[in-house]
Amino acid sequence: MNTYQEGSFQKISDMLEITSQRHGANGFSIGEEVLPLALALDECGPVTWALVMHAEAIAKQSGLGSHDQTNLLPFTCTVNEQTPFGNQAIMQPGHLPLSLAFTFLDAALEHSIALGMQHYGYSASEWQKLDENQKVIPIEPYLANLQQTWLSDVHETGTPAERFVAWPRLLDTKQVNGQPEADQQSKVLNFPSMR
Repeated sequence: MNTYQEGSFQKISDMLEITSQRHGANGFSIGEEVLPLALALDECGPVTWALVMHAEAIAKQSGLGSHDQTNLLPFTCTVNEQTPFGNQAIMQPGHLPLSLAFTFLDAALEHSIALGMQHYGYSASEWQKLDENQKVIPIEPYLANLQQTWLSDVHETGTPAERFVAWPRLLDTKQVNGQPEADQQSKVLNFPSMR
């Protein structure tokens, strides 16, 4: 098991802020409220707990852990009523090293940003032309996508065939074309015409 110092998650939050800007986001919004990156990606922030759950789903779907395995990642989220949003990301002993686990967090973060860009109808090139203060990502499309495609019951209890059919697609910001996709499922096989 990999172990890390208590309080180390703040360093992860700092790295998430940097990668968020690299992916094109300078803030997140909940409804009409705009949250700066430092607050949204803080260990007690509203985006962080979703990223942690998403990172764990990505790790499990990649085959690095079973769907019922605990402590796969060296971090998790706990309920903490003392925090503004009721959740807190904390370090824990984990089977995977932090460097790999952070890669999954970064992929989840980029997916959330790509969904936000797509929600507003921007292509990647159009988004890059916006003023820095306009690059605010709505969290609601990400939370809906997370719940519907990444954390659905089929991924936890479905047969291998059901999980294969429901396999979600991870977006990246370079592929965003400005149009919401009608089908969020991966296109695993594309057979050519027999003609």
